[in-house]
Amino acid sequence: MNTSKFSIIFMRDDSDVRRMRVTPLFLKVLFFLEILLVICACTGGYFGAHFWLVNKSLNADVRAYKHTIQQKVIELDRLHNMEKLIKSDNKELMSSLMASAKAQKNNSAHEKTINLRKILQKIDKQVFVVTNIQFSMKKDNANLSFDVNKKNENNDLLKGIVHIHLITSSGKVIPIEIPQSLDFEIRRMKQFHQKINVPNSLKINELFAIRISIINSSGEMVFSESYPFYSILV
Repeated sequence: MNTSKFSIIFMRDDSDVRRMRVTPLFLKVLFFLEILLVICACTGGYFGAHFWLVNKSLNADVRAYKHTIQQKVIELDRLHNMEKLIKSDNKELMSSLMASAKAQKNNSAHEKTINLRKILQKIDKQVFVVTNIQFSMKKDNANLSFDVNKKNENNDLLKGIVHIHLITSSGKVIPIEIPQSLDFEIRRMKQFHQKINVPNSLKINELFAIRISIINSSGEMVFSESYPFYSILV
């Protein structure tokens, strides 16, 4: 029985004519191999794009986790500094408390009392809110950073000025004079990074809290709150 074949002729000017005979089965196999190569190429392209998107998503998650870890490290450093401060000032604090108790026993009934409600009174007219308060102190210089945010989500421009006071453990309120005015104009939020000069007569263990107040453009105090140093010290 004769089997049909196809002849493929190769012709060149500088050589003899060559002929190759192939069967239909060979051509079918060649055709299916080409289809298989196209399928492999498409599959490789699909999985390449898929894994690239997965890798991009994983990189975004890694960046988010790094940011979270940095925030946790900052919080851990703050707690560590608080622990060191408490340990270093424990003896001095105990002696101060004993001296204060003895002085209170010996003072007359006409001694002026400290109005903590007035000193620590919170004022909030639902206009501004202060967040991310951080305080650090090196020798006589202190750094204070915080954010002032609008409570209303509209796009109106609001103006105001920030005032800062130190509150000692004895209840004394000390205004802080800052060379640069802390007035501002915001539509959403404004960050403040300010160096403040702590009076030489004050020690770190004598400070109890810092008070941040905001007065609007009409001269009305719309926000005021005291923040104990143990909660904002870094």
